[in-house]
Order: sequence, then structure tokens, then C-alpha cells
Amino acid sequence: MDIHTPNRTATIAAFADGTASIYISNGGGFLGGSQKFSSIHDAAGNMISMARRFQPTMKKTQQYPLPEAGEVLFYVSTDNGIYMARAPEAECRRRTHPLSDFYFAAQEIITQYRLNMPPAR
Repeated sequence: MDIHTPNRTATIAAFADGTASIYISNGGGFLGGSQKFSSIHDAAGNMISMARRFQPTMKKTQQYPLPEAGEVLFYVSTDNGIYMARAPEAECRRRTHPLSDFYFAAQEIITQYRLNMPPAR
């Protein structure tokens, strides 16, 4: 999931092996937490479940734009290509968008990183 934040974009990525990472466009990020913390590994597994659930409703793409302010982009990579969907972040947060469960699965990865791996000082 790509999400627009003030002055940057954050990418929350989960992989089938339970790996989860957060990449920040200004150079920061969180890596490797899913190997050390089961809660991050479990959150990655949940995001993968959401990806499998929603991929049939997504459109195949070869374009990878950055999200606009207030927008969330979801990508699912499969053996058959990459699929993408867009959603207004406000609707996802209010749980009024069909992709809200996918959004909250990615948000749980962020939460678990914050709880388990605070940023270095």
C-alpha cells in the first residue's frame, strides 16, 4: 500500500513469507522486524490475506503513480502481473470503502513496527 503523508510517500509492503517492511520516500523506513517479532509477521500474513481477497476486484497495471494527497494506492503482485486499486483515505479510515479492510491490514503493520521497533535516536 502506498499512502501520501505530508512531504513524502510511505510504502507498506508484505510478502508471502511473512516479511513486512515500511519504506519512506525521504529515505527512512523499517526493515527486518517480521523476523524478530511475531506480531509484525502476523500482521504481514493478514495483509497478504487481504491482498488475496481483493486482488480479483483490482485492475491489472503497468503504471505505478504516487498517491495524491488523501489517496491510498494498493498493489498486488502475482505470477500473472501486478494489480492496482485506488481509494480515498478518508473513506478507508471511516470503513466506508470496500478496501477498508486492506487499508487497516497495512495500518496494523505500521502499528506493530511502532510498538516493537521505535525509531533510532
